[in-house]
Amino acid sequence: MFKRLFLALVLFPLATAFAQEYPNKSIRLIVPNPPGGSTDLVARRLAAGLATELGQPVIVDNRGGASGMVGAQVAMNAPPDGYTLFFAPTSVMAINPAVFAKLPYDPLVSFAPVSLLSKQPLLFAVTPSLPANTLSELIALAKSKPGMLNFAGTGASASLPLLHFAHLAGMKVVEVPYAGGGPGLSALIAGQVEIASLTLGTVYPHVQAKKIRGLAVTGARRSPLAPELPTVAELGFPGYEATIWNGLAVPGGTPKDIIDRLNRAVVKVMASAEIVNQFATDGIDITTSTPEKFGEHIRAEIVRWKKVASDSAIKLQ
Repeated sequence: MFKRLFLALVLFPLATAFAQEYPNKSIRLIVPNPPGGSTDLVARRLAAGLATELGQPVIVDNRGGASGMVGAQVAMNAPPDGYTLFFAPTSVMAINPAVFAKLPYDPLVSFAPVSLLSKQPLLFAVTPSLPANTLSELIALAKSKPGMLNFAGTGASASLPLLHFAHLAGMKVVEVPYAGGGPGLSALIAGQVEIASLTLGTVYPHVQAKKIRGLAVTGARRSPLAPELPTVAELGFPGYEATIWNGLAVPGGTPKDIIDRLNRAVVKVMASAEIVNQFATDGIDITTSTPEKFGEHIRAEIVRWKKVASDSAIKLQ
């Protein structure tokens, strides 16, 4: 007993000193998406702010591939010392568990939550040549041509909400996979696909330029960025909502002192006037949280998306 007490008295100051010294070298932020797109944009703005707040470089390391699983594995296998951060999006943390029968990581065990960061709605859009100016016209057209209309599949977080809507509306559409939002948007503009589900902030300038036609947003309310666009819910699908969120996590086992230090830094960075103004321009809502609240959010989202996949008869891959 005395030996354990002695060790505790010796190790506690060392652990405290370590936490106080953190960070004392550069930090890596693993982003499980390729460069470009809304997720990468949020990550890079966060990295720049954290570098200033923590006084150390924060290097963005894009590790896209396999629906985010490549980046997730890199992050989960890193030492749990606070020098590897994981940019945790909806797709990796909540939707993958709903659509994949087996994952190489456990979002609730492999990672420790730091903070929720942001949320933004998707936009259901069509190529301008498609004779559908409203969501109801799209539904009628798709029903008249079952299996004949294609949509750009740009990742699980965008595809699952569209497939869920198609199920609710009685539409049969075919997914054409693309490597990300950028290629999917280009295909929509070129008319290579008829429909796409893309983050509003990313594609709204193309709606304004009339390169694509926006039909409805997937948030619970209209977006201040595009107040003229109705929500899916108000167009006859009450309760429908699909918001894409991002958060920050660290490898499981990271000391709580370090998680708390990172949380304080994240909350301060995301509350800065520069970040708030930048994100508002892109239609992104800032939604920071405590580590505990982010953990609760992840658990609730896993349950929700599993139900969506089940209700929509989407088979596990």
